[in-house]
Amino acid sequence: MSSTRARTALLVEGLAEVESYRDAVADRLAFWEAAATSDDPLVRHDAPMFLPYWHGIAATAPTLELRIPDLAFEGRLDIHGRHRRVGLVALERAHTTGDVLLILPDERVAFCGDLLFVDCHPYLGDGDIEGLRDSLRMLEVSDAERFVPGHGSIGRTAAIQTLEQYVREVERTAARTGKAAPTIPGPYRAWAAAGFFAENVEFVAGGGRQAEA
Repeated sequence: MSSTRARTALLVEGLAEVESYRDAVADRLAFWEAAATSDDPLVRHDAPMFLPYWHGIAATAPTLELRIPDLAFEGRLDIHGRHRRVGLVALERAHTTGDVLLILPDERVAFCGDLLFVDCHPYLGDGDIEGLRDSLRMLEVSDAERFVPGHGSIGRTAAIQTLEQYVREVERTAARTGKAAPTIPGPYRAWAAAGFFAENVEFVAGGGRQAEA
C-alpha cells in the first residue's frame, strides 16, 4: 500500500532508481569505508550512518525486485483493527512526491518517515520546501505527542520546531551565499549527515522544488 503519488513515481522512475543504486553501490561503499578514517571530521562523523546503509544495499541489490503497491489511496485512510486504530495520511508534496504519515490516534503517536529528522540534516532535494513547511506545521498542531522520525530518536513537538528553524536557516544561507559551499551554522554542526547542508542550500537557491515525475 502507498499513496497514489508514490505508486505513480515507482511506475515512472522505480526501475531506473534500482539500477542506479546497483551501479553506484561499489563506489559508495569504497567512499564510506575510506571516510571512516578520513582526516575530515565531518566526513568521518557520518561514516557510521552511511556504511550500514550501503552494506545493506550491497547485500540486497543482486536479488532486489521492484514491487509495485497493490493498493493506493489519496487523502486519509482509516483502518479500524480489533485492538488499535491506524490513520494513514497522504501528503500532497513534502519530503518527496509521495509521503505518507502513519498515525496511532489513541496512542497519540505519529510515524513521520523522512518528513522528520532529529539531530540529523535532512535531504531536501527530492521534495518541495513549502510543502515540507506546511506538513511540519500540520504535525505541530496535531494531537500527536510523540513523533517517530525517519532518522534520529523519537521526538516531541520541539523536534518539529527545530527542523522548521533549520529550514529557515537553509533559506537564509541560500539568500546570502547562493550556491557557494556554505559553513554549517553552529547549532547544526554536530548533526549527522553534515554533507547534506551544502546540497540543501544549493537546492533552495535553485527554487526549492523538485520537478514532478
